[in-house]
Amino acid sequence: MYGSNKIKTQKQNIKEYLEDGLGLTKLGAFKNGFGMNLSSRISELKKDGLAIKTRPYMIGSREVEYYL
Repeated sequence: MYGSNKIKTQKQNIKEYLEDGLGLTKLGAFKNGFGMNLSSRISELKKDGLAIKTRPYMIGSREVEYYL
């Protein structure tokens, strides 16, 4: 499970989650124990060179899903 290893940072856990081919929303990040500031972690990962993309999570919603 993601987030089960307390030594890893939220950023590392999010990176592994995305690299496994999974999409992630703010709510999903919170439920997986990745913290409440997903947009900041995504920004950091993008600065590190990870090619993260976004797509609408639901029609009519402003919520986005991050994925690789």
